[in-house]
Amino acid sequence: MTDIPASASVLIVGGGPCGLTLAIELGRRGISTVLVDAKEGTAFNPQANATQARTMEHFRRLGFADEIRALGLPPHHPTDIAYYVCFGPAGTSQVELVQVAGARWAIEECFQTAKNEAGLDQYQVRSWRAWHAHITLAMLAAAYLAATRAREAEKGDLAAVVTG
Repeated sequence: MTDIPASASVLIVGGGPCGLTLAIELGRRGISTVLVDAKEGTAFNPQANATQARTMEHFRRLGFADEIRALGLPPHHPTDIAYYVCFGPAGTSQVELVQVAGARWAIEECFQTAKNEAGLDQYQVRSWRAWHAHITLAMLAAAYLAATRAREAEKGDLAAVVTG
């Protein structure tokens, strides 16, 4: 373990992307920092396989975007690749894997609808029990809204289908 300085203006806990960027930003402004992390040293193999435009904007402002870009994929490499990592029983056919992967979009749309209509993502909780209660009630509300929407569609009330 490295010796920690006796004093600093700011203590940063966590050496992830946020903590490291904060240390760089404060250091550029002459503010002394100490950064501590649970792990000693750097990661053996960095886990990012792509860098978003907003992150590259920060890197450009900090002065090392060109170095990051040079270490990344070649310029001609396509960036619109979609892939899945699938785990399943040995012998699962590719057709079945594609069907399961395709079903994912219906599930994603369901969660997005629950976020928009039932506040699934509107929680600020500090315990598992509170989080579980919020998620359960939000999903119950989303199920009720979906059932009501389906019932109205069966009756022929197209306005309910269009607005839902």
